[in-house]
Amino acid sequence: MKLFDVVNMATHNLLQRPVRTALNLVGISLGTIIILLTAAGGEGVRQALYSLIESSPYARRIQVSVDYWQAEEPEPSEYQIAGELDVERRKRLEESLRLEIINRESSYSVGNSIKVANVREIESLDHVDSMVPQIWLSFVLQKNNVQRQFEGEAVAPNARGQMKNLLAGKPLAAGDTNGILIHELVAYHMGYVTKGQVEQLIGQQVTAVFRSGGKSMNNLAYLVNRSVNESDPDKLFQTQSEFLTALKQLVGEMDLSSLTDAQKAMIKSTLDLTEQVEATPEVTESRLFIVRGVYFEKEQNVFDFIERYFREASSLVLFHPEAAIDVGVNVSGQDEFFAASVMVDRFQNLKEVESKIKAMGFETLSVSQVFKNVEEEIQSVCGVIFYIGLAVLAIAAIGISNTLFISVLERTREFGIMKSLGATNWQITRLMLVEGAALGALGAAIALAMSWLAAILGGRFLQGYVEGEVGQTVSGNLFVFSWTSVLIAFAASIIVCSAASILPAWRAARLDPIVAIREN
Repeated sequence: MKLFDVVNMATHNLLQRPVRTALNLVGISLGTIIILLTAAGGEGVRQALYSLIESSPYARRIQVSVDYWQAEEPEPSEYQIAGELDVERRKRLEESLRLEIINRESSYSVGNSIKVANVREIESLDHVDSMVPQIWLSFVLQKNNVQRQFEGEAVAPNARGQMKNLLAGKPLAAGDTNGILIHELVAYHMGYVTKGQVEQLIGQQVTAVFRSGGKSMNNLAYLVNRSVNESDPDKLFQTQSEFLTALKQLVGEMDLSSLTDAQKAMIKSTLDLTEQVEATPEVTESRLFIVRGVYFEKEQNVFDFIERYFREASSLVLFHPEAAIDVGVNVSGQDEFFAASVMVDRFQNLKEVESKIKAMGFETLSVSQVFKNVEEEIQSVCGVIFYIGLAVLAIAAIGISNTLFISVLERTREFGIMKSLGATNWQITRLMLVEGAALGALGAAIALAMSWLAAILGGRFLQGYVEGEVGQTVSGNLFVFSWTSVLIAFAASIIVCSAASILPAWRAARLDPIVAIREN
């Protein structure tokens, strides 16, 4: 018999028993639907999550920092656990002991920092849009006979997050080193209250008066600014002076304390107070800046956890990175930094840039690890549901096997006549296998149509629900069917159903033609 004849006979036999065939198709379709929707839903959720995370301007950001604590990796023999323990508990204890040894043997290093040369090196890496060192600048902002103490820091030019938060104006351009962004509270303190007044402020010049001092004194002055509630510049400078004078006296009296010489040297080196502390900071430079935009704090949504960790700035005045570095180095004495923010061109390139920065000896933090963990959770859940679908298919296979056994009993005389006319054992076996495979293929085709319909109807409802929960538009579909998932579902259905027909086929092939013809 030719394959075409075998397929025709198998199809005819299935159509002769419509109720039994339909019940088998229900089980096959249900299992295949679960597999298809699991694969499509997992891929759709992954892409939707990818889209939501990438839509955040902070998702392409890498926080770069220095490792202050230096420690060598202990030898494995130092943290081996003795005793009879199961593998999992032994692994946990050994890891805890390893970390305990590292923490105990680690030493604090004050020499680590991000130099200006490191900033330039990272900026030159492929896929890096910008690098913003963490610089806090304390200054007096003057405008219209109003002067007030503020703190500022650098922000990446052309950052997507700036545009969303602008009340008026535009983001800082790449070469706009004289431009600044100010918070709406700063505009309020300067007398610009209504939105119309705020818009009039755009393009106007303001004066920033910076005070000189060493990097440590500047950092300490910054801490004083944050700890006291004083907006008057003269009173604030007086408070800073009193604090630094008291600190210098305290350092001078360290010899009377019980600290060791190494501890005293470390404190003096850390504070950098051996020679450079002055009683009163001096005004050294005034600079003109142009207000390019006024921004505000946006309302939070479910994805603002990214912003809390990777936000661009928290100060009320934002400078161009080059301007902040220039002021930090030439005015405030900050020639090195302890943290920085790197923006890459695309989220897909985050891991590549992050690995290169780590190779330079710096610590990094980004959402790539968060996304990896979420992907693993999605794959884990989808894996469980996929095996549930296979279990349903296996249950359906039992029904198919039972149905085909009954079919063999009902068709015993038919098989006997076929064998007496020259049909071989392999041809009888192939006929039964084709019937099982046909059930699997037909069930998979029905499942694909029903899954596609369910994805259209249910996907719209789920998309609306998710958008309402996260407060953002979800692009694309939550169910994405790929050729790979469709082929896997079809293959699983056909293989399971074909396997279920092996035993009935083997029994049919072993029939004696004479006995089979006499069978009633």
